[in-house]
Amino acid sequence: MTAEHRMKKEIQNMYLSPIRDISFRASQLASRGLPVVSFGAGDTVFDTPEPVKQAAVKAITENRSHYETIQGNSVLRQKIAARYRRNYGLGYEEDEILITAAGTESIFDAFLALISPGDEVIVVSPAFINYENCIILAGGKTVFAPVRESDGFEPDADMIESLITAKTRMLVINNPCNPTGAVFSEECVKRLADLAVKYDLLVFSDEVYDGIIYDGFPYTPIASLPGMKERTIIANSFSKLLAMTGWRIGYLAACGGIMESLFKVHHYSTACQPTFIQDALAETIDLPEVDDALKRMLRIMDKNRNRVTQWLKTHSRLSAVEPKGAFYYFIRVSDCNMSGRTFASRLLEEKYVAVIPGEGLGKDFSDYIRLSYAVDEETLEEGLSRIDCFLDEIVR
Repeated sequence: MTAEHRMKKEIQNMYLSPIRDISFRASQLASRGLPVVSFGAGDTVFDTPEPVKQAAVKAITENRSHYETIQGNSVLRQKIAARYRRNYGLGYEEDEILITAAGTESIFDAFLALISPGDEVIVVSPAFINYENCIILAGGKTVFAPVRESDGFEPDADMIESLITAKTRMLVINNPCNPTGAVFSEECVKRLADLAVKYDLLVFSDEVYDGIIYDGFPYTPIASLPGMKERTIIANSFSKLLAMTGWRIGYLAACGGIMESLFKVHHYSTACQPTFIQDALAETIDLPEVDDALKRMLRIMDKNRNRVTQWLKTHSRLSAVEPKGAFYYFIRVSDCNMSGRTFASRLLEEKYVAVIPGEGLGKDFSDYIRLSYAVDEETLEEGLSRIDCFLDEIVR
């Protein structure tokens, strides 16, 4: 029997991340001493706020290295619930919060717990590729609902309704969105909520960028609308908001029987997250110093966003919608007479600048690349300058 025959059908149908492929190629070039500029990975140049680091060290020295409760640190869950009450008027209780290994585990737990073989799941696309792969693992079928640049990358509720069948179990949204940077208007979110209620759908709402929004644009969590809290699973993380991607810590918010199901999968996957990390966050997430660090990070990213916006105006062959949230620009490159994959590959090999091809985030987006601007000013300017040279050379 071959190795392939021993694999589950679902595992055979999964695929590895093209984002990781670009990152691997970029790291190979850098290991050879080449000056790679990375606009690729969904990480930031910023450091975890100092109070969080100091609290973690303190917890380690106090031997807070044994098992935490499976659901997570009680004080941390209380503070997360308080954040949702304070910011969005959402009345989550402590036992409706589950601490996870960041957004990645949250997706895994939710899809394995709530999707059965044969269920259809509508995913607003382009999207984080973990959604589709975890749906495959659960035995479900992914039905993509692609957004349009002409609509500001907002979901089209009429299109989504046309995709709903008797087998549709869940709608998956990412708001604010990776990779488009869209923040859905209140009217858009209301229309999606109306569909969920009308067709009795669960909604998985990935909100890991909910603290990274520009120009005071209003943000409406779908769970805050009538009839939605009881059918919504919120996934959030400290990875982006507090520059903690390597710490692997996040959470799920849900109520009733949904949380019971999530708890079971979590129980048998990671059991609990590192105690000293949870202690550190419980002690610091509401400190003014941490809030100040977040505000400083947002000011820098907003400055970078504005810089890329002005830079794009100098290139008629590039098209994009200015992001309202997150830290990505989703740029159409089809007027350069090449696909996003070719553009990204050539840019990396010829100018040592890493960006992500759009087709890796949605099969309908082969004309796009994703550019992350969560970098320092010097890196941003150097990378944009190299792309300038690349664009000049491809039209000669």
